[in-house]
Amino acid sequence: MDMLLNDLSLDGQFTSIHAFHEAIRSIMNMRNTIRQFGRELYCHRNVAQAQVTPRESMQQAVQQFESNERRAVMVWLTQHGPFWEDDRIHSANEYLEYQGKW
Repeated sequence: MDMLLNDLSLDGQFTSIHAFHEAIRSIMNMRNTIRQFGRELYCHRNVAQAQVTPRESMQQAVQQFESNERRAVMVWLTQHGPFWEDDRIHSANEYLEYQGKW
């Protein structure tokens, strides 16, 4: 079973960087647990560009984390992945649309 971070769920819904920080910390903990079982948490290559609060993007918000945490999050989301579109089974022309978003 593959685990995917839903990048479309990041649409500026966090009310503060603190609230986002708590959520991303939980996701990083889940990712570590998943990896202990020999699996990966896949993300989309563009997730690092997501809007996490009405005013801050992912990159802007993560810049306010302490350096080790900032580095771990950004390396995962921008360099290491794994990125689900690299391992896709379906062709790039297929997509899922929900409420006008794909």
